[in-house]
Amino acid sequence: MQHDTWHLDNQWLNDFSETLVRDTHRLINELSIEVESDCVVVRGDARSYYSVQLAIHAAQTFGQVRPRFAETILLLSVGGQSLELNVTHATEPTHDAEVSTGRNARRRELTLAPV
Repeated sequence: MQHDTWHLDNQWLNDFSETLVRDTHRLINELSIEVESDCVVVRGDARSYYSVQLAIHAAQTFGQVRPRFAETILLLSVGGQSLELNVTHATEPTHDAEVSTGRNARRRELTLAPV
């Protein structure tokens, strides 16, 4: 059983690493990803604040699609400045009862701004 958990965690980390590298367009150097208790820690040197934004978005998106850990901690440096960013993930699916508008009452609407 422990081997299966390790295998799933390792597969998740490999997939997350590939996604992070792809979605940040390789703009983060010295990238390392580690598991600590119930979170994932990403360390690296970002080339710009834009690459940090890309990393945040990649962590949010991947965590929503495949929520395996409760939190992703991004420890990134940009031009000598250190950043610590925490991205939390819902580890349990949300229910329609928690939504203020019921599923049948929702409707899609497109609003266009005047030109």
